Amino acid sequence: MKVKSVTTSVLMVSILGMSALNIFHLIQTPKEVELDNPTQLETYFNENFIGKIQFVDFYGVIQKWMGKNEVDNFDVIRDEQGKLHFSYFSKGPNDMSEINQEMKNFKNYLDLYAVDVAFIMPPDKVIKGYTTFSKGLPYNYANEGADEFLRKLSEDKIDYLDLREGILQSGIEPSDLFFDTDHHWTPRTAFWGFTQVVSFLNERYGLELDEGYTDLNQYEQISYPQSFLGSLGKRIGYGYAGMDDFIVIKPMFETNLTYTWDGNMVTGTFDETVLQTYWLSEGLGIEADRYMVYLGGNYGEVRIKNNLYENGPKILMIKDSFMLPLAAFLSTTVGEMKLIDLRYYEGCSLYELVPMYQPDIVLVSVSPSNLVPEFFNFSKGE
Repeated sequence: MKVKSVTTSVLMVSILGMSALNIFHLIQTPKEVELDNPTQLETYFNENFIGKIQFVDFYGVIQKWMGKNEVDNFDVIRDEQGKLHFSYFSKGPNDMSEINQEMKNFKNYLDLYAVDVAFIMPPDKVIKGYTTFSKGLPYNYANEGADEFLRKLSEDKIDYLDLREGILQSGIEPSDLFFDTDHHWTPRTAFWGFTQVVSFLNERYGLELDEGYTDLNQYEQISYPQSFLGSLGKRIGYGYAGMDDFIVIKPMFETNLTYTWDGNMVTGTFDETVLQTYWLSEGLGIEADRYMVYLGGNYGEVRIKNNLYENGPKILMIKDSFMLPLAAFLSTTVGEMKLIDLRYYEGCSLYELVPMYQPDIVLVSVSPSNLVPEFFNFSKGE
């Protein structure tokens, strides 16, 4: 009891100290910030909060000390395996009818050009048969929504690969499938997903991709222990969340790619193009989003050309952030890829893009928690 009292006192003194610093800082507010404008004042304060990281971490330590499995009014919850999740109270899964109709319309259009389309469903961090929660914590029904979405795809005769199936037989320890502090899968799990996608494309569509590139023994794995604080961890501090190990997987075989993104273009090896090593810099500290090392993050449109396989299949992929590492691996097996993230895309509609780009296949991949209209607005830009 005495130890807890001392710990609480230390935390309170630290928090009061930081609060005093910020009150003084607030007094020094620049003239352009109007003190009688609550919105402007709040924005300034949030952006210039002294010791913000330390404050969040102190808050997280208190929550952990109290034994809480939810933080920030249930916005972040912790499962019984120790992993963090975004969550909210819901009575059931989202209505999938709108996005299913978008997929059906898009598929019918692609049929006019004899272009195949398939959906790739990434796994959800709530893994069936593994993830469990304490009683009373909210659940977002992402998996149930994904089940309904795929059921309707099947009904509409749209092909799909469900990477949630077989994930516990992937050979990866269940605890290593996802980061503890981030909502994404680990690069190792994304690599497993890559092997499944290659097999799927070969078996269903005869693309004849070289499955030798799916042998993990042909790749170097570089570990960065306790170096990654993910999106969830940043919300509640590393004192509560801990830090994740981060493993970079990169080819040991010859590669030559041309990567075009955000007004930039570079030609070189895998390491020099789609592997954006800036995000591994120690100087970035815990704020670094290591996951962005693959492709550098989410851009509206990027293009990867494989200069060693110029006549290889051409893929158009409409995706969210789960596909960043998988797409990087896949680029070594195809002739060319164009990746579209509809959240940031500013080009012509995909209905116009398809006949211009002339892909061999269109892949749509959106993770279960992102099955919302924003990711399926294929007519955006019309």
